[in-house]
Amino acid sequence: MSTFQMRVKDELYTLEVNSDCCVFCEYAAIRLTLSGNRVRTKSDLYAKRLAFLVKKCHNIELDLENLRKDDAYAIILPHFSYKPQPMDECCMKAFVRGCYITSGRTNDIDKATHVEMSFKSSLPYEICKTILEYYKLDVKTMMRKERYIIYMKHSETASDFLTLIGAYKAVLEFENALIIREIRNNTNRAVNCDNANLQKASDAAYRQIKAIRLLEEKNMLSTLPKHLFDTAMVRLENPELDLKELGKLLNPPISKAGTAHRLNKIIEIANKIDK
Repeated sequence: MSTFQMRVKDELYTLEVNSDCCVFCEYAAIRLTLSGNRVRTKSDLYAKRLAFLVKKCHNIELDLENLRKDDAYAIILPHFSYKPQPMDECCMKAFVRGCYITSGRTNDIDKATHVEMSFKSSLPYEICKTILEYYKLDVKTMMRKERYIIYMKHSETASDFLTLIGAYKAVLEFENALIIREIRNNTNRAVNCDNANLQKASDAAYRQIKAIRLLEEKNMLSTLPKHLFDTAMVRLENPELDLKELGKLLNPPISKAGTAHRLNKIIEIANKIDK
């Protein structure tokens, strides 16, 4: 279980629910999604949530102190039956929350976005899928090892889903992480772009200096027109400068495009001589 998933579920375990119909829908989703009526959990908050729901729906007190064995709670839930029925919007959200509490999984927020719920039975799967489609969430479905899977890959969808089930603190944490990730990605792209431009400029300067040295070896550097000769000398004296800075050193100064044109002309002359 990812640490972010733990924080999401811990928030849901303590979410206040005032309406009895919403309490029932959350409990119904948990019971339909569970495999059987036995629950073993190390989470104090989950155990307390189940005790709260059982008290509300069955009027039965779960003695959590006596149900704790070693480092985990071993809970046997009362018999429960459910018949699908119309739900208000608040109850639909409660149902999806119950599904996520039992079967939800979420990646850590520093990884690629992935939220999913896994169902052994088709009934809670169909109800949950219908609710998410009602709210127009971009969810995907698939079968995996005889289980029904609902999953979300897009960050916006995941954020909307967490809002829907009431994990508001998790939404803020998730969206802050997305902003930081986007800033980091933009910074990396900018750095990579700058590095590529530096490499490109370095390669061009190398070709220019190589051409000038060839003309020098052939005793032809001084035969160049004055504007090309001056440009060649400035380039030899300042191999690290870019074209814009190089152009400013000429007398009179010229533009970046003008400097590039002169140096390309020198390379063209050197290539002819080399051939």
